[in-house]
Amino acid sequence: MPDALELFLQPLQFLIGEPFDIDEVIPGAAGGADELVELEVDGFRVAVLGVLNQEDHQECDDGGAGVDNELPGIGVVEEVPGEGPDDDDGDGEDKGPGGAEDGGGSAGEDAESVLDATDEAAFCERCGFGFRLPFRLDVVLMFDVRMWFAACPYAPVVGLGLPCETGGVPAALHLNLDEAWESDAWEWTTVEAREWGPRLRFSAPPRVVEDFYRTHADRLAPFLVYGSGDFHYLSALWLRQFAEPLTVVSLDNHPDWDVRPPRWACGGWVNRALELPQVQKVSVWGCGNFECWWPGQAFGNRRAERAGTLEVHAWADDRPLAQQQRRGAIFRGTWREDFARFVAGLEGGDVYVTVDMDCLEAGAAVTNWENGRFSTDDVAWALGKLRATRIVGGDICGAYSPQKYARWKQRFVARLDHPRLPEPNLAQAQAVNRASFERLWPILTS
Repeated sequence: MPDALELFLQPLQFLIGEPFDIDEVIPGAAGGADELVELEVDGFRVAVLGVLNQEDHQECDDGGAGVDNELPGIGVVEEVPGEGPDDDDGDGEDKGPGGAEDGGGSAGEDAESVLDATDEAAFCERCGFGFRLPFRLDVVLMFDVRMWFAACPYAPVVGLGLPCETGGVPAALHLNLDEAWESDAWEWTTVEAREWGPRLRFSAPPRVVEDFYRTHADRLAPFLVYGSGDFHYLSALWLRQFAEPLTVVSLDNHPDWDVRPPRWACGGWVNRALELPQVQKVSVWGCGNFECWWPGQAFGNRRAERAGTLEVHAWADDRPLAQQQRRGAIFRGTWREDFARFVAGLEGGDVYVTVDMDCLEAGAAVTNWENGRFSTDDVAWALGKLRATRIVGGDICGAYSPQKYARWKQRFVARLDHPRLPEPNLAQAQAVNRASFERLWPILTS
């Protein structure tokens, strides 16, 4: 059957593969027509993504190596199971283009929630900075809070005004790339960047990414809210503002570990994060996407996973028994115990938390991608657990927005990769996302 199917696919390869330079049909590693079909599709997608890789090189003037040294290749995948797709255990452990604990504060809290004072000291709840006070707290709030804010290590980065001017909410920034979030729904500072949205959506050449970063670097805040999950790769830029070693915790329905081109794309941003010297580890929780399993995992960053700098915790309840032994596999009944052990292992270290709304189940979020399996209560609980560490920054993205692209190659590959979902009503989508956001944001930023 595989041989017959390969003969059938050869004319299709000529019609589709030749214009995109697909070199050869890719037979499955260990039998099964389904594997052959899936790998054929992936082979086509790799070739299509080569168009974007070419775009990277054509539009990039930084002299970088692009993705040349990251790709495992078509015929030389780094680790192909020798025993078939269901035997990914033991040695095989080694988005791509392919009731919760009370989290605390809300926007209505008064300014006393920002400064937690005894008779003699005050502290910034976000960064832990403190100094001895020669004044009563109410005098500081009315008169000398500028001295506190100027001394806060985050002040040079935030630049959003005094804490008491934000209603007690930690300083944050809404970067409006695509109107995924309502600019006037909350009391926050909004930076209009909609002119960048079509150029950055899904993927962008390195030159465009760096131009965008240079334009907005001095306006970033430790906590950000920004567009659709198509822009999630920008989290690797947000991490540049931190100098001390940290762990990145990502709550996402996709592992975003793909090593294929383009270099800057929503399906591979974890690899950009791991290139930063301050990022010690990335831990992704809540993946329900096919990319975590054979054959999709062949294009993931398995090297980083084996090295222990990348953890991918994928839902395994509905997987075959052999695959349930995969490193990092989680189950509905026990995932909270696993997560609690993970947090304990962080030993109070610095953490950056990024939440893609597509990690939430249908009904809790409307996104441009498939929904995950976390409930809002699940994510609120996880964020509450992470408060035992030092959350130095974080972001929320992933709300639905209409897709607009600046380049035909970008549009072509993005539409090929996105799931076919019905077009939602924008106002209803924003209402659903607003409800989940209002539950999660105070816990993340308090």
